[in-house]
Amino acid sequence: MKASRILCVTVCFILCSFSVFAQDRKIIRENRDIRENIHTLLLLRMTQVLDLTEDQAAKIFPRINQIEKEKARLQKEIGQDLRILRRLLEEEMLNSDDISERVKNIRQLRAQVKEIEREFEDFLEEHLTQVQFARYIIFSQDFYRGLMKRLERARHMKEKIRQTEKQIEKK
Repeated sequence: MKASRILCVTVCFILCSFSVFAQDRKIIRENRDIRENIHTLLLLRMTQVLDLTEDQAAKIFPRINQIEKEKARLQKEIGQDLRILRRLLEEEMLNSDDISERVKNIRQLRAQVKEIEREFEDFLEEHLTQVQFARYIIFSQDFYRGLMKRLERARHMKEKIRQTEKQIEKK
């Protein structure tokens, strides 16, 4: 009897683990899809706003793809370091050397992201007319600001849905 209970609990645990693993994979896939959709929207809107020629697009798009991949890699590293930093700050015995090292690494990674963005703008300035480059400056500011607003609105809506679900569960 005791063995069957242990077996039942073990099987349930394994099934739950598979479910959590599948959900994690689904979230990762959804995040990748969202990133790809944002990137596609960026390229489409940029082409329209800047009125790019085929030659310009042929030169600029591969560079954008390369840069976005590099920025995504750096952002992933920053995210990992931030998670570690949070854990370090939650510890009872704070190790200032570990914290200092993590902060230094995050700042270096952020500086690399800024440098990549600066190099890309220099590249664009070489391959666009002055009017197109001026439009790009305004476009990029508006695009990312609008994106942040939409993401914040989506987070807010998601939180409202969670609160509503909790209220329904309580009833």
